[in-house]
Amino acid sequence: MNFTFPVKKDWVRAHAPEILLGLLVVIIIVLNIVWIRTDDLLGADEDSKVYFARTMVFMDRLRTEGFENFWVNLQDLSLLGRPVLYQVMAMPIIAVFGRSMDAGLVLNLFFQVLLL
Repeated sequence: MNFTFPVKKDWVRAHAPEILLGLLVVIIIVLNIVWIRTDDLLGADEDSKVYFARTMVFMDRLRTEGFENFWVNLQDLSLLGRPVLYQVMAMPIIAVFGRSMDAGLVLNLFFQVLLL
């Protein structure tokens, strides 16, 4: 018996970008769900704007104090021991576009475009 797969190879090659994009979206969704279910660092009483507020405080301290207490201020920027890379990467964007939550979230858009 000879079993053949009903999909032609030419069709798969012609639609490879769409198939790969669909797989990427599914993988991202699954990873986000897994992350949300396993992430227990933030409690229900945490404000979603804490990252932005702490970033603004850090930028103010950096402007007024300079690099004198840089490492202490950087440690204060962390939320429950989480890495501060996101906030540090958002600072130049906030400096260019102004102090708003939208400017702080432009970095998310950059990462989504980079992913796709």
